[in-house]
Amino acid sequence: PRDIAERHQQEEALAAVRMQSLYRGFRDRKQVRCTREGAEETQRERIALEQRAKAEENATKLEIQNAFNAGGIEKSYLNSTRKDLSRRSPGKSTGAPKAVLT
Repeated sequence: PRDIAERHQQEEALAAVRMQSLYRGFRDRKQVRCTREGAEETQRERIALEQRAKAEENATKLEIQNAFNAGGIEKSYLNSTRKDLSRRSPGKSTGAPKAVLT
């Protein structure tokens, strides 16, 4: 009777250890899964933020280019440079044309 009681206690203790082990494994795997999912979500958010920033930068560059072209700055520069070249005498070479700001 005493051996049976001790054996029963040992089996109960072993069963309790197994149950605790299973629960702790479940809990830890769940925690790792949540941490990983959180990290992936953070990475997705970071990538989306970088893409938005790049799109805004490109839009700003495009606005500057459009303003430059629409304002005729390029054409007026070319025309003034051509006028400067035509004023010079044909026999003299003075190097590169100077930029004229209008």
